[in-house]
Amino acid sequence: PDSQARLGQPWTAGPPRFPTRPQDIRLESLESLERTAGRPMLSSWTNLTVYHVNPLHLGVLPINMNTADLSGDAFFDLRSAVLPIQCAGGNASGGYECRNGEEVDADLVITRLALSVRDSSFGEYSRCNICGDDGVDIFSGLPCRPKTYICSCGEWWGMRDCTNETTVGREDIGRAFGRWGSCRWSEWIHAPWKCWPWPVVHKTGGLWYSTTEKGHCDAPGADTNACTWRATVEKVVNKSCSSGLIHAAVEAHDREAGGGCFDGCPSRRLHPLRPRNTTDPCWIYCFYATVLGPAALMP
Repeated sequence: PDSQARLGQPWTAGPPRFPTRPQDIRLESLESLERTAGRPMLSSWTNLTVYHVNPLHLGVLPINMNTADLSGDAFFDLRSAVLPIQCAGGNASGGYECRNGEEVDADLVITRLALSVRDSSFGEYSRCNICGDDGVDIFSGLPCRPKTYICSCGEWWGMRDCTNETTVGREDIGRAFGRWGSCRWSEWIHAPWKCWPWPVVHKTGGLWYSTTEKGHCDAPGADTNACTWRATVEKVVNKSCSSGLIHAAVEAHDREAGGGCFDGCPSRRLHPLRPRNTTDPCWIYCFYATVLGPAALMP
C-alpha cells in the first residue's frame, strides 16, 4: 500500500505557487496572488477529500469522472465483492457492472484527492463511465468515443450526454440506492447472492461527486470566471493492495469476534495454506455476513 505516485500537480503551468505556511503570508498578499493568477477568491471554494477508483492507464485526475467521500467510496468497493458470482455467467448476463472498467480492469488504482469546488456549484450528479469498445456507453446506451469517459444525466429512461456541462454534481447514495437495500424472497430463492451487496449502503451511506473537463479550472484555456473545480492528487495505491488489507481485516474480525465463517468454507478446510480465494461463493458470503451480519443478507 505504500507504493504510490504523485501523479498530479495543484496547478498546471504559469500561476504562482502559494506559500504553504500561514506565517509566510498575510491575507492581503494571498488576495494579491489570486488576482494575479486570475482565479476566484479562495473564500468562495469548498475543500473536500475525495477518493476515486479507476484504471491507471486512463489517468487519475477526475476529468469526466466520479469521486466519492470515504463512505461513498467504501460502498462502491464493498458492493463489488459480489462480482465474481454476478459475472460468472458472462458479461452479458451479469449486467453493466461486469463490463465496467472501474470494477474489472487489471490496472485499477485508488486515488485520494483534495477537491476544491465553488460553493454554489453543486448540481445534478453525472454518471461518468468508460465508453465501451463498440462506441456505446455501457450504462446509458449513448454513443461515445471508445476507451474515454462519458458522463450521462437525467432519468433512467431518457438520459442525455452531460460531459460538456460545467456543474459539479453531488448525490446522496443513501437516498439514491436506499430502496435497493432490501431483498425479496423471490430473488433470494433463485439467487441468494443478489441480497448480499445492496444492504451495504445502509451501513456506509456517503456522497458521490461528478466533475467534468468543461468545469476544470486547470484545463488549458479554462475560463477562470466560469470554471467550477480543481483537484490535487495526494496519493495513489494499487486497488489490489487496498483490497488485500480490507479482506485481511474482515477475516481477522471473523476469527476473533465472529463465528469462524471463513474457516468453515470447504476450500479453506481442505486447503488451509492456500491464498484466499475471493471468487469462492462461500468466501463472498462470509465477507458480507461479517461486514453486515448474517441477518442483513436475508429478505
